[in-house]
Amino acid sequence: FMRMEWSVYGFESDNGEKLLAMNIKTELKKAGNIVKFKGHSIKDIMTIQQWGEAFEVTEVVLIKEGKGTPRSNTH
Repeated sequence: FMRMEWSVYGFESDNGEKLLAMNIKTELKKAGNIVKFKGHSIKDIMTIQQWGEAFEVTEVVLIKEGKGTPRSNTH
């Protein structure tokens, strides 16, 4: 995971693809987490973030915990 701002997080895949995570559980919102995930791109949505493609996560598994601090959805 990469933390862009406040509670906005994104994935950067092994091949460099940038995906803006739209529905990640709070306990997984930690910069540096390494995860395996499934989902799909969301084509009919606009965001103010100028990073990555909007992506709805349907399944995520934590592989390795990052060193960041988990963030709540209210920050």
